[in-house]
Amino acid sequence: MVSTHEFAQNWHRTLFDHDMSQAWPLLTKEFRRVVTYTAIAQAKGKYVQQPKLSDDDVEQIQMLLDLGYPKTQIAKQFEVSRQTVYNALRRQGQSVG
Repeated sequence: MVSTHEFAQNWHRTLFDHDMSQAWPLLTKEFRRVVTYTAIAQAKGKYVQQPKLSDDDVEQIQMLLDLGYPKTQIAKQFEVSRQTVYNALRRQGQSVG
């Protein structure tokens, strides 16, 4: 049997060059551990991604759009992508066009 540490370092060789029966029990154990800890962290709110733009930022963006500024320039000013600008406006229920 391969140790967990050895498996973690050499998983590609263990899976593809050796007997799968050695790798599968460790893979299953590690997979269950990761899934369990991830589920616990998600339940505690550790994996909730915070919006890059605040509500105030979105209001300012909408005002700039109303004044005719291009979305590309606005995105550069707020140091985010254009898609982030679109997503933030959509999240606030504001027009994207």
